Amino acid sequence: MQNKKSVLDWAVTAIGAISVLLLAGALAGTYFPKVISFSVANGLRIAGWIGVGLYAVGVAWQSREFLMDLARSKKAQGGANTLVFSIAFLAVLGLLNFVGAKYNKRVDVTQNKQYSLSEQTKKIVGNLKAETKVVMLVRPGDPHVQQMKELWQEYAHVSKQLKFETIDPDREPSKARAFATEFDTGPNLRYGQVFLTQGVKKVEVTGSTEQDFTAGLLKLTQDKQKVVYFLEGHGEQDLIQAKSALAKQNYKTENLSLLGKKDVPADAAVVVVAGPQSALMAQEVDVLKAYVEQGGRVFAMLSDKRTGMEDWLTQLGITARNDLVVDPRANINYEPAMPVALRYPHHAITQGLQATAYPMTRSLMQAEKMPEGVTAWSLVETSPEAWGETNLMSREIGFDAGKDAKGPLSLAYALMLDQKPEAAAPVASGSTEADALDAEKKQTRMIVMGTAQFAADRLYGSELSNGDLFLKSLNWLAEEDALVSIPAKDTTPRTIEMMGNQINAVFLTSVAGVPALMVVIGSVIWWRRRRA
Repeated sequence: MQNKKSVLDWAVTAIGAISVLLLAGALAGTYFPKVISFSVANGLRIAGWIGVGLYAVGVAWQSREFLMDLARSKKAQGGANTLVFSIAFLAVLGLLNFVGAKYNKRVDVTQNKQYSLSEQTKKIVGNLKAETKVVMLVRPGDPHVQQMKELWQEYAHVSKQLKFETIDPDREPSKARAFATEFDTGPNLRYGQVFLTQGVKKVEVTGSTEQDFTAGLLKLTQDKQKVVYFLEGHGEQDLIQAKSALAKQNYKTENLSLLGKKDVPADAAVVVVAGPQSALMAQEVDVLKAYVEQGGRVFAMLSDKRTGMEDWLTQLGITARNDLVVDPRANINYEPAMPVALRYPHHAITQGLQATAYPMTRSLMQAEKMPEGVTAWSLVETSPEAWGETNLMSREIGFDAGKDAKGPLSLAYALMLDQKPEAAAPVASGSTEADALDAEKKQTRMIVMGTAQFAADRLYGSELSNGDLFLKSLNWLAEEDALVSIPAKDTTPRTIEMMGNQINAVFLTSVAGVPALMVVIGSVIWWRRRRA
């Protein structure tokens, strides 16, 4: 009998020791994935915990007599009551957690809603019709990847269609290879990559912000990619960052020359004229004019030189003055010719915009009586202190009441133009009278800006809202209400700046004053007790 007990003791001890070694091997696999693969480490971990369970059962069997005596004691009965109450408490706590997870209500108390998705993103995610999977390649402990993961979890709270999965290429090489093969991602997977999949479709997200993630979802869910053409051949601005932003919002950008052309490509969603430095030929303007009359959309950005589009714009009720807007009060870097605007008449394009800047811009004016079928809205206005300087040859600037236009001045207009019946698409035979009326009432859109430099690279990615204005304008032209610019989160540190006397006051009142007051109060109490 003694021999059997001795063998059992040795067996239990051996199981415990082996379990510890197995778990240690699994832990080593976390830090040395190239030595111990993920599958091997996972097997060691499972075997180790099974061993721990067997060890616990063996120890309980060895101590069964002691445990039975303990169970009969009053102390054990009191402990049992405590155990029951503890289990009941944990059950209630678990129920509350379940209800909280299923019916969660999240509150973001930061001033700029730093941890909340924009309403535009919520609308796009909420409209997901099929299961969409987010696959992220992660390295454990990487804080940047953790931030991206937390942002995607915000998306998952909006729609149950969005699923989240992580892959560690080093610890899960077979899983990573299977994913790369299924979606043809190429063999060089790297940490930080994010892929969106929906059925057999796949899109890689190239950034880590809400704008990048939402743009990836748009690319994944939209079948047709709209084309934006940028006119070239006249020294136009090369809007590199603006084109990159359009690509993120599922637009395709192409350059377009109208020299010798009779029309704009049929797949054009919008044509952008970005501040030509030399005037367009009359034939080119005629092509753009015919394009708009047939339902096309043009984003006309002027320059400080004559562009050749002025007469056409005048026919549409918008006059481009031959001036240079200066603002001695609201400007950038004390440059009056770089006015900053904060006045936005109500329009969908300008909702939510902060300050925007317009270097070397001309002012625009709307006709008192607009042409029939044309409706215009002023989008941006300067401060009342600005004016349109017409004496451009003088080294000194100053408002000339007889020649210069006084602020506030309009710098941009949005136009809605009724399509001419003969230019609209023909109505199919058998259509109703209502269909014919709808065809006659079709409208097209234009935007006129006094300068293209507002969308130049130096301002596009700045703290100003120039980039948002460009994207919102183009999305409005393309009638892509979902493709709106999502404002970047303001990460400005919320710190208190104090002057020297304020710092001294805080030091005297909190650091020195409060302890000194305690010393005085304590001394008074001690003295009174001593005299009592």
